[in-house]
Amino acid sequence: MGKSQKKRTGRRHNPVRVPDDHLGHGLAAAKDSVPADRAAQVLPVMQKLSAPDAGDRTWACAAISNLISNDPGTRRLLQGKNVVGQLITRLSDSAEEVVVEASGALRNLCIDGGVELGREMYNKNVLSPLKACVQKMSTTLDRIISDIPAEPAEIPARKLVYPFAENVLTLFWCLSETSQKALTAINALDLPPFLMAFVLNRERIPLSTVIAAAQCLYVLTDDNDPFVESVRSSGEWVGALMDCARQAEIQPNGMNGVNGVNGFPKKDKAKPREDPERQTELRVLACGILRNIIPLPSLLPAAAIDIDAQIVLPTIIPLLSLPLSVTAARAVELQGKTTAKPLPKKNQPPGNDHLTEEEQELEGIERRLRTLLMALEVLAGVCAVLPDEVPLATETEEAGMDEDMDEDLPPEGGGENEGDEHEEEETPVEHPEASEPALPLPSVLQTLLALPSQLLPLIPPPPVSYLSPSPVPPITSALAQIHLRALEALSNLFLGAAAFGAPVPRETREEVWRVVWDVVSFAQQGTQHDADSTMNSTIPEEMREAAVGVLWACLESAGSDATADLGVPDDTAHKLMQICASSVDEATRARCVGSLARLGQRADPRHKEENKMIAVFLFHPFTPPCKSQSAQMTLAHMHGVIDMFSDETSANDVVFDELGCLGRMEQARHWLNREVRRWKGRERDEGRVMVTEWTRFVTWRKSLPEVGEQEDALME
Repeated sequence: MGKSQKKRTGRRHNPVRVPDDHLGHGLAAAKDSVPADRAAQVLPVMQKLSAPDAGDRTWACAAISNLISNDPGTRRLLQGKNVVGQLITRLSDSAEEVVVEASGALRNLCIDGGVELGREMYNKNVLSPLKACVQKMSTTLDRIISDIPAEPAEIPARKLVYPFAENVLTLFWCLSETSQKALTAINALDLPPFLMAFVLNRERIPLSTVIAAAQCLYVLTDDNDPFVESVRSSGEWVGALMDCARQAEIQPNGMNGVNGVNGFPKKDKAKPREDPERQTELRVLACGILRNIIPLPSLLPAAAIDIDAQIVLPTIIPLLSLPLSVTAARAVELQGKTTAKPLPKKNQPPGNDHLTEEEQELEGIERRLRTLLMALEVLAGVCAVLPDEVPLATETEEAGMDEDMDEDLPPEGGGENEGDEHEEEETPVEHPEASEPALPLPSVLQTLLALPSQLLPLIPPPPVSYLSPSPVPPITSALAQIHLRALEALSNLFLGAAAFGAPVPRETREEVWRVVWDVVSFAQQGTQHDADSTMNSTIPEEMREAAVGVLWACLESAGSDATADLGVPDDTAHKLMQICASSVDEATRARCVGSLARLGQRADPRHKEENKMIAVFLFHPFTPPCKSQSAQMTLAHMHGVIDMFSDETSANDVVFDELGCLGRMEQARHWLNREVRRWKGRERDEGRVMVTEWTRFVTWRKSLPEVGEQEDALME
């Protein structure tokens, strides 16, 4: 069937946000889940947001950040009291401390609340005060970097400029993923010079602030042409990103070492540069930005560099060795030793986190997991090596396509005229796939084919990955996304191998199938109860969908002659049909159909009855009375039929004759012509091409000698 690699799914996943379902209660029950003491604390906090004393306003903003931490109920309660509107007003406060704390509270709300909070902020015009904040920060940063002595009036701004910048940068990042309207508005702010200034001066700016700028750049260069064109137009900027990505050698990931406090730097001093994990995080982000902006303009010297082979893969591959089970177990252990933080005291200095050693180590674990998640996201893009799609029908072809399809229909009296039969006899009919040219093998694919053994350990979920409620919500959130991204990278890798005919060792395919099939089987069983706790573990639907995609890609890379070598269980076809019937995701159902078509090619006589069952399943939409379904599923079944019976020399081809498949295809061809005319846009174009291929396939099968004639020819 048609190949489709997963490069992006809408806007990029926010790797910092913890979904509410990991916290033990969803948004629907949020109001009922607010503890009584928290509800009593909200009113005085909201009142002090507009207090005349700047200290009270600062305290109120800091208290909001504390109240909403991993607590969707309190967040919803504050939303109902217009906390977003009041905090946006505080962005124009006369006191620097209030502005910084207000921006931090908005940042935390946007991260925790996701798209809903981002839309509310955008609708309440948060970008206007943020634009003024950028102008103010740019002036202050220019004076600091230029070593201009501070005037007495600007000393407060200088002390707080870096935490302020981190808050604003994160807000831009979150808002850009809210909607296309918000992204367009952010593009209009001309942020590339402001963001790249942090990368260019990274040796003089706190590392956490540079990382925030890189995170914002990574998101804003993701499938955003105006921003991409601006960033890659400067050779200096591209060079700085490359230097940033190559800063130091990446060591294999491990559990040794404890990260420092993830707080804001004091005054203008940067965090120690010897923090290797934060440097690794920056390198991964730089790799992601570079991949987002390629191909580079040919006039730039950097355009001659193979970014994937020379920069991205050497950075990412060592990170794949992080032992998830050990990491997750350590996180749960540390969480049990921590205690809830009280509300900040009035006039407490911003950024004074006072983390315990356990909290510092827990933050380090979370940071490693988030870095691995970003690395896998970038790697999934590297693995998407399929050539760009070409138009399915040119303008000159499209005008006459409908007429050609009408001509394919036989006269109403039935049958074809003698002239047509004579013409078919004189014209040799080639195999429909015989004319497809071989594609040149991308150089990076050989390196990628060695990665499955490193990706597979990241797929089986530790118990904490899908617990609800979770004892460590940020860790659970990161782990769930890591498993998903590892599956997407594997799927893209195998589809690339299939498209370019790159050989995948049989042992690799067997191991991938075994590990991923276990995930599918676990997902089919539904909710699992953890014997050691009162929590439930449920693999989400998107994980099952991604796993099915890997199985399909694995079969595609194996080819028609290798399905028996994968050691697939006897009930595989039946389970795939169940998934196809129960899944609401069209892409997953289509991949199930494609996987079944490959399984149906098995030539072992003991699979004959199962192959017949698969063939009946594939022909079901085309069996009278034919029933319309989605274009994607119709196309999947068409591809499946052709894939399953594309080798007339296979021992399995007897199923084609015993079920009278040629007659079914001949009869379905005319219904498919009419069905495709109902479709619109690209689906209609693809349908036209597929009907043409279906017709060629029927003509080719009709040109083959009968089974008896083939046996006589073999005996002679």
